Amino acid sequence: MYAAELAQTILYTKMAFQEYAAGFGDILALEEIGLLWFAAPVLTAIVAFVVQTFYAYRIQILTNSYFIPIVITLLALLQLAGGIAEGVIAHQISLFSSNLLTRKIYVATGVWNGCSAACDVLIAASMTYSLSQKKTTWKPTQRIVQKLTRLIVVTGVLTAAIAIINLVLFVLPGNHPTYYQTTTAILGKLYSNTMMGVLNSRIQFSKKGEETDYSSLVSTSDPRRPQAASGHTLGDIRVTHEQLTSPPEAPQVQSIKGLEAGVHAA
Repeated sequence: MYAAELAQTILYTKMAFQEYAAGFGDILALEEIGLLWFAAPVLTAIVAFVVQTFYAYRIQILTNSYFIPIVITLLALLQLAGGIAEGVIAHQISLFSSNLLTRKIYVATGVWNGCSAACDVLIAASMTYSLSQKKTTWKPTQRIVQKLTRLIVVTGVLTAAIAIINLVLFVLPGNHPTYYQTTTAILGKLYSNTMMGVLNSRIQFSKKGEETDYSSLVSTSDPRRPQAASGHTLGDIRVTHEQLTSPPEAPQVQSIKGLEAGVHAA
């Protein structure tokens, strides 16, 4: 992800310099597609594919089912194929004025953005439903699940909305301005940043000398109690380890392993 985003940023910077600095006053410099065919549709489709399959893997862990993850992966593959196809067509044309908006590129863009938007909506709906099934009576855990649900819904809707807007701007009838270049340029950055936002939301920090209580991830219906705790300090972060034991007579109401895996996957 980092390599793809770095390459895209470098290519965007190079093209901007050629068009607005070295090619200042030259209309042909604005007409040339250059490396945009690779920087915009191809790299964006690759980044989106990585993010979407990453979510498919997380959904498989949460639901312990392969049906929805397989559908998400297929949609991700279709949007990847559409993005690559659009890049190849644009590379063959080489100039924006050379009838770029052909039937082939309309189909490629429709597959790319349409499947990408459908995949994002399916991911948001699946993750929201899966997290809502993780029932617990502990307030801290409820807040974690609610926070993750809001974040996933917002990021999924955002990427889907930009993909739809990009498709609409591209297929507008007539010789319309190339406004779609703006949404195409930011789409890949949205995918990578939303993925990092979800990952970073799992980090918990505490002030020096204060310990973060992770025992709240255990449901109150679980009869097991912490018997011993140990920990170590890494900088300003206090990491604690708890050992849980269960009374012989107590029923196992909820699996800590299952809850822990579900929260970690979320």
